Amino acid sequence: MVIETNIRGWKVRALAGFVVTLWASVAPARMVNLTLIHTTDLHGHLRPAQAYDGRDNLGGMLRVSSRIRSLRATSPNPILVDCGDVFQGTPESLRTDGLIMAAVMNRLGYDAWVVGNHEFDWGLDALSEFITATQAPALGANLYTREGIESALPPIAPYTMLSREGIRIAVIGLTTPGIPSWSRPYLLGPTLVEHSVETLRTLMPRVKTEKPDLIFLLVHQGYRPFGDDHANEVEAIHEAFPEIDVILGGHTHQAIASQTLGSTVYAQAGYYGIWLGVMHLAYDTVAKKLVSVESTLEEMGPDIPDDPQLLDAWGTLLSEVDQSMQEVLTRAEASLCPETTAWDQSPIQQLICAAIAEAVDTDFVLHGALSPACLEAGPVTEADVWNLIPYENTIGVAWLTLSEIQTLLAEVRAGKTSIHRHAPYGFTYTIVDSASGETYAGFQDAAGVPLHPRKRYRVAMNSYVLASGGTRYPQVRRLVDQPIARLTMTGVDTRDAVRQYLRQHPSLDPETLMKGAIRP
Repeated sequence: MVIETNIRGWKVRALAGFVVTLWASVAPARMVNLTLIHTTDLHGHLRPAQAYDGRDNLGGMLRVSSRIRSLRATSPNPILVDCGDVFQGTPESLRTDGLIMAAVMNRLGYDAWVVGNHEFDWGLDALSEFITATQAPALGANLYTREGIESALPPIAPYTMLSREGIRIAVIGLTTPGIPSWSRPYLLGPTLVEHSVETLRTLMPRVKTEKPDLIFLLVHQGYRPFGDDHANEVEAIHEAFPEIDVILGGHTHQAIASQTLGSTVYAQAGYYGIWLGVMHLAYDTVAKKLVSVESTLEEMGPDIPDDPQLLDAWGTLLSEVDQSMQEVLTRAEASLCPETTAWDQSPIQQLICAAIAEAVDTDFVLHGALSPACLEAGPVTEADVWNLIPYENTIGVAWLTLSEIQTLLAEVRAGKTSIHRHAPYGFTYTIVDSASGETYAGFQDAAGVPLHPRKRYRVAMNSYVLASGGTRYPQVRRLVDQPIARLTMTGVDTRDAVRQYLRQHPSLDPETLMKGAIRP
């Protein structure tokens, strides 16, 4: 199903027709039609997933692959690209260190792909292996290491040149500059990220020496109608470089069939392969410009058949994953949900915290729920664990004072109420409302002993928040990066901790989990 269609430049086409007629005796026009096929934020999804609006059985690369093969057979001059976050997010991809997605991309003949922020989640060794395994060039013009420092990654190209019927196409890739605000330094090593416009100012003259007829920009960034932020710079890019013909985006998981940014066309193919982006372009070789662009998103619903070649190649692995997802780990005596409360605590939040507290050496835990999923009464399976913990995060422990813990609480609670807000485990406190806002007092540990103002306590948090949570928590980053905080990244993954906890506890009861929580 096509969810939106936008045809740019019908007036341009009419004018082009006039010019061609006028100059027909001198230089007859030759139109070259191109088909730009794009995916983004696949996150390892070979099989269907649920859309954020609750619709189920959509997307997955098994279906996307079938449609790509069909487009290749019927459309002129196909170009196939991806805008990042390719392999992190599913058990089948994790089981193969992401290489199942590299194999899929190779089978489909991708022309280029952009390194996304989640490509760093499993560390530089896993990313290096993935880059080496993919036949298409990995792009990331704004990824670099300081002069004199050897890169920890295989070569990542700033751009690649393609040719279709004599038309030269420059395909440039940029990742999101927000990566250091989500990933702790141990995941990035010497890798640094530059802002987009700075990179393009240096790169674009070099690209233009290649004399491209068209310039396509792939960004692991999203267009935001209310303006750019630290991680998404599409507005700044198109304002500084109007000569870019097409920008394809990602990262923000938005489905945008077509958005006109000045003379540039922007599109973004959603997430999980739920949509496939298809852009038909007509290039006038006499006028030397695009004269039409038709950009659509095709929804990959149940009417799209699975690719039999991929099923033959990976059917056994997928069956093994399905079987592992049915493993029963424990039993829930009643439903557990990540409810929003005045203290940001809930049975699911306390479950995650309790699991972390058992897995690492810590006094307290600050953590929130990671998804809206509930555990229903009855058997709790491996599939439930993946629903609760959709991303891999490593637990870190920092030594913090009472005053610093109060600062962290103030920063976390300054945001809007959410199931994701980090809440305490192992200590309680009271809120004092005043004209200047909330203040916090009455801190006690689980045994009811008041916290000492000059003592440092071990506080466990996940790596995403310790990196500032995408600049949401700058005070967290500042405090834990102090040498005196002695931050230790434990290497314990949150999902692994929860899985181990469930195996060691034969039943889950929400009232028991909430015993140490702050009472209303």
